[in-house]
Amino acid sequence: MNDNSKHPAGDPWTWAEPTWRGIVERARAGRSLRPRAWPG
Repeated sequence: MNDNSKHPAGDPWTWAEPTWRGIVERARAGRSLRPRAWPG
């Protein structure tokens, strides 16, 4: 993946793990909404 603004060629399920993880990380935004502790 030479150009970070474009997705790699092929179907997403054929991409290497670092490739799809990088795309997912770019899609995340803001703070985590996970609570510090779960009730109970």
